[in-house]
Amino acid sequence: MSDDERLFENYSKAPRRVPPAIWTIARLSALAATIALAALLVLRPGFGLALFWGAAIPALPALFALAPGLWRQICPMATLNQAPRRLGLSFARDLPRAAGEASYGIAVGAFTAAILLRAPLLNRDAHLVAVGVVGSLALALAGGLIFKGRSGWCGTFCPLGPIQRDYGQAPAVPVRNGHCPTCVGCQKSCYDFNPNAAAFADIEDPDRRWGGQRLFFAGMMPGLIVGYFAQAQAPAYGQFLRAGVTLAAAAASVGAMEALDRFTSVSRYRLYNSFAAAALVAFYAFAGPLPIAAVARTFGHLPAPSIAFASRWIGVAVAVAIMAMGRRNRRAYDGARRKEGSLALARPAAASAGRANSPIVTDRGTGASFPAIAGSSLLEALEAARIDMPFGCRSGLCGADAVLVIEGGEHLTPPGEDERATLRRLGLEGQARLACVCRATGPVTLERDLSKRAGPGDRATAPSGADRLAAQGIGRVVIVGNGAAGTGVAEALRRASASVGITVVTREHHHFYNRMALGRLIYGRNAMDGMHLLPDDWYAGNRVEVWRNTVAVGVDRERRQLRLGEGATLQYDRLVLATGADANVPDAAFLGAENAFVLREASDGLAIRAHAQSAAARKAVVVGGGVLGVEAAEALAKLGLRVTLLH
Repeated sequence: MSDDERLFENYSKAPRRVPPAIWTIARLSALAATIALAALLVLRPGFGLALFWGAAIPALPALFALAPGLWRQICPMATLNQAPRRLGLSFARDLPRAAGEASYGIAVGAFTAAILLRAPLLNRDAHLVAVGVVGSLALALAGGLIFKGRSGWCGTFCPLGPIQRDYGQAPAVPVRNGHCPTCVGCQKSCYDFNPNAAAFADIEDPDRRWGGQRLFFAGMMPGLIVGYFAQAQAPAYGQFLRAGVTLAAAAASVGAMEALDRFTSVSRYRLYNSFAAAALVAFYAFAGPLPIAAVARTFGHLPAPSIAFASRWIGVAVAVAIMAMGRRNRRAYDGARRKEGSLALARPAAASAGRANSPIVTDRGTGASFPAIAGSSLLEALEAARIDMPFGCRSGLCGADAVLVIEGGEHLTPPGEDERATLRRLGLEGQARLACVCRATGPVTLERDLSKRAGPGDRATAPSGADRLAAQGIGRVVIVGNGAAGTGVAEALRRASASVGITVVTREHHHFYNRMALGRLIYGRNAMDGMHLLPDDWYAGNRVEVWRNTVAVGVDRERRQLRLGEGATLQYDRLVLATGADANVPDAAFLGAENAFVLREASDGLAIRAHAQSAAARKAVVVGGGVLGVEAAEALAKLGLRVTLLH
């Protein structure tokens, strides 16, 4: 792998230089310091304000620019936002799409309002500042309690988020993401997933609103800063006009960027990078001496004039650094994009940074748009974009990865017979495709939530031709086993006969489900959701009677009866045994151990998950290196265990 490609590796491939325990201590320390600062603002207002406005706030822009990942590791709001997930208390709901689309504007509005209120209120009212600090912590905690990942605050509504994206677009010191052990796709263009590619993902996003909003914020920042600091804190013309002048300066700055964008050949990323650097220069030109003045007021020692003068040049040094890093990233990014099929940019595709010649796939659930790499399936494109998809056979047979096609169905390769048969079984023929076997040749919009299909459609299996079973005197068929084989037999019987009675007997608690996705039951909280491969009304619509939680214990072939464990018998004309196979275990006593399991059905996956949690398990051994063994090992790793695979 070249240096350019390595530059765009995602966080999971970055080296872990700091032990997790040290980060935990740092986070708790930063949280304690923030709470102590809020207390100081209430108990000692003058000292608290000097510390807040004179030290804490001036330090943040440089930190955002040079090592934004460091701030996100120790940010007290992020710590509280992620606490419910770490403690297993989060409801982990998806952020409503409308809220996600509006979140950046809300964050920019909150940040701008804070700037405009600073001179008339916040610079003098310590109690109000304390309320803002505590309120931000509370909102971050509430967002983490309700929504998944960082979507409830850090990646959406946090007023500091736009500044971090602006200043931290070309980090001099990348810091490995420590909050997210597994990406859950909670935000688009995640700056923690791949910090060096995220800025390009933002600016080059196919959704003009997404990139335009971020370019707008970068454009307004230099003017907003100059407009605020260039005026007296209490001008003779009043605070209302002062706020108007600040906004006018911000608007002029946006206009300057717009003019450069329209009348020069400078790339949008170069504008983004340059205006962020200009904002840093402007901020420290005015605010650089503030920390020095705060120290002087606290300890009564005046600093040398040269120190105060030098502090104004901090912004220039930081701006030069991010412009140099931005130029390097631009050069590397362009080089990596020219490499057809480069996996280095398949991963930033999660952040919607697509190649110009690749068809664009849009996932309606997350709003993410990303390229379908030439020759790859839709499933591979979704996985490269870090969008959650279940395990499956990847052959168009299990139906685990069915997706609704909202737009662009004509741009998908035609379905084969296996795929059509699977979709027919799911009651989705004509509405959905299996992502693992179809490829995009043009723009496509998908919906992963099958409940959002246009209508229920005809889920009954229509008999074809004459009633062949009635002609043979077959009135009732009993099937033992409700897996793919047993359910497939039931479907075929109904197609062959409108009159035959069909009864399915299974010891399992669930209707026919995706056994290829058993791994999800190990690491997923609500993994049975979406596992069933037939809608509930399929059975009634096809007049298939299912006896669940029922064990078949014997067969009386002379009387044509199936004996059940509960004492009842079922009469049959034909009996089909579709009970599957049993895998070997290492020895006869293997399953006698409380921590030994097989993984054959849903109850096994649920039992493994329950034991791993109740026993606080940290390590696991998987025996068998086939497809199911590898997927079981991956599922245990997602649950947080260290896994050894024996093959």
